[in-house]
Amino acid sequence: MSPASTSNIRPVTDRSATRWRCSRTSPPRSSTSWASSSLDEVDRLVVDFTVAVTNNARRIPERMFEALRAHFSEAQIVELTLRIALCGFFNRFNDALQIDNELEEAVHAAK
Repeated sequence: MSPASTSNIRPVTDRSATRWRCSRTSPPRSSTSWASSSLDEVDRLVVDFTVAVTNNARRIPERMFEALRAHFSEAQIVELTLRIALCGFFNRFNDALQIDNELEEAVHAAK
Protein backbone atom coordinates (compact mmCIF):
# COMPACT_ATOMS: atom_id res chain seq x y z
CA MET A 1 0.00 0.00 0.00
CA SER A 2 1.25 3.44 -0.82
CA PRO A 3 0.59 6.48 1.35
CA ALA A 4 -2.77 8.00 0.54
CA SER A 5 -3.09 11.49 -0.84
CA THR A 6 -5.41 14.18 0.43
CA SER A 7 -8.95 13.13 -0.37
CA ASN A 8 -11.94 15.29 -1.05
CA ILE A 9 -15.26 15.14 -2.79
CA ARG A 10 -15.80 16.10 -6.37
CA PRO A 11 -19.31 16.53 -7.77
CA VAL A 12 -20.02 15.44 -11.32
CA THR A 13 -23.17 17.12 -12.55
CA ASP A 14 -25.23 17.44 -15.68
CA ARG A 15 -28.62 18.98 -16.39
CA SER A 16 -30.60 15.75 -16.03
CA ALA A 17 -29.20 14.45 -12.74
CA THR A 18 -26.46 14.87 -10.21
CA ARG A 19 -24.06 11.95 -10.01
CA TRP A 20 -21.48 11.70 -7.25
CA ARG A 21 -18.21 9.94 -7.02
CA CYS A 22 -15.60 10.00 -4.33
CA SER A 23 -12.53 11.45 -5.91
CA ARG A 24 -8.95 11.75 -4.82
CA THR A 25 -8.60 15.21 -6.34
CA SER A 26 -8.87 18.42 -4.42
CA PRO A 27 -11.99 20.50 -4.99
CA PRO A 28 -11.65 24.22 -5.58
CA ARG A 29 -11.73 26.51 -2.55
CA SER A 30 -14.84 28.13 -4.07
CA SER A 31 -16.77 28.16 -7.31
CA THR A 32 -14.86 31.25 -8.49
CA SER A 33 -12.01 28.98 -9.57
CA TRP A 34 -14.53 27.20 -11.81
CA ALA A 35 -15.69 30.45 -13.41
CA SER A 36 -14.22 29.65 -16.80
CA SER A 37 -15.63 26.11 -16.85
CA SER A 38 -18.95 24.95 -18.24
CA LEU A 39 -20.59 24.77 -14.81
CA ASP A 40 -23.82 26.70 -14.52
CA GLU A 41 -25.10 28.59 -11.46
CA VAL A 42 -26.60 25.51 -9.80
CA ASP A 43 -23.47 23.43 -10.40
CA ARG A 44 -21.30 26.16 -8.85
CA LEU A 45 -23.67 26.33 -5.86
CA VAL A 46 -23.32 22.56 -5.38
CA VAL A 47 -19.53 22.87 -5.60
CA ASP A 48 -19.54 25.66 -3.01
CA PHE A 49 -21.80 23.60 -0.74
CA THR A 50 -19.52 20.58 -1.17
CA VAL A 51 -16.51 22.66 -0.17
CA ALA A 52 -18.39 24.09 2.83
CA VAL A 53 -19.53 20.66 4.05
CA THR A 54 -16.06 19.21 3.54
CA ASN A 55 -14.03 22.02 5.08
CA ASN A 56 -16.24 23.58 7.75
CA ALA A 57 -19.61 21.86 8.17
CA ARG A 58 -20.48 23.67 11.39
CA ARG A 59 -20.23 27.11 9.81
CA ILE A 60 -22.29 26.87 6.65
CA PRO A 61 -24.04 30.23 6.27
CA GLU A 62 -27.84 30.33 6.19
CA ARG A 63 -27.67 32.20 2.86
CA MET A 64 -26.16 29.08 1.29
CA PHE A 65 -29.12 26.98 2.48
CA GLU A 66 -31.48 29.65 1.14
CA ALA A 67 -29.75 29.47 -2.24
CA LEU A 68 -29.98 25.67 -2.20
CA ARG A 69 -33.72 25.85 -1.37
CA ALA A 70 -34.25 27.93 -4.51
CA HIS A 71 -33.19 24.90 -6.60
CA PHE A 72 -33.70 21.83 -4.42
CA SER A 73 -36.34 20.44 -2.07
CA GLU A 74 -35.49 19.81 1.60
CA ALA A 75 -35.24 16.08 0.85
CA GLN A 76 -32.80 16.75 -2.00
CA ILE A 77 -30.64 18.97 0.23
CA VAL A 78 -30.57 16.23 2.87
CA GLU A 79 -29.57 13.65 0.23
CA LEU A 80 -26.94 15.97 -1.23
CA THR A 81 -25.47 16.54 2.24
CA LEU A 82 -25.53 12.81 2.95
CA ARG A 83 -23.71 12.00 -0.28
CA ILE A 84 -21.06 14.66 0.36
CA ALA A 85 -20.50 13.48 3.94
CA LEU A 86 -20.49 9.81 2.90
CA CYS A 87 -17.84 10.41 0.26
CA GLY A 88 -15.82 12.30 2.85
CA PHE A 89 -16.17 9.36 5.24
CA PHE A 90 -15.06 6.83 2.62
CA ASN A 91 -12.09 8.98 1.63
CA ARG A 92 -10.94 9.48 5.23
CA PHE A 93 -11.45 5.79 6.03
CA ASN A 94 -9.43 4.73 2.98
CA ASP A 95 -6.74 7.31 3.74
CA ALA A 96 -6.44 6.16 7.35
CA LEU A 97 -5.89 2.58 6.18
CA GLN A 98 -3.79 3.74 3.22
CA ILE A 99 -6.10 2.00 0.78
CA ASP A 100 -5.64 3.06 -2.82
CA ASN A 101 -8.62 3.51 -5.06
CA GLU A 102 -8.03 0.36 -7.10
CA LEU A 103 -10.98 0.91 -9.41
CA GLU A 104 -9.79 4.40 -10.34
CA GLU A 105 -6.27 3.07 -10.93
CA ALA A 106 -7.62 0.25 -13.13
CA VAL A 107 -9.62 2.71 -15.23
CA HIS A 108 -6.57 4.90 -15.76
CA ALA A 109 -4.42 1.87 -16.59
CA ALA A 110 -6.94 0.72 -19.20
CA LYS A 111 -6.76 4.05 -21.07
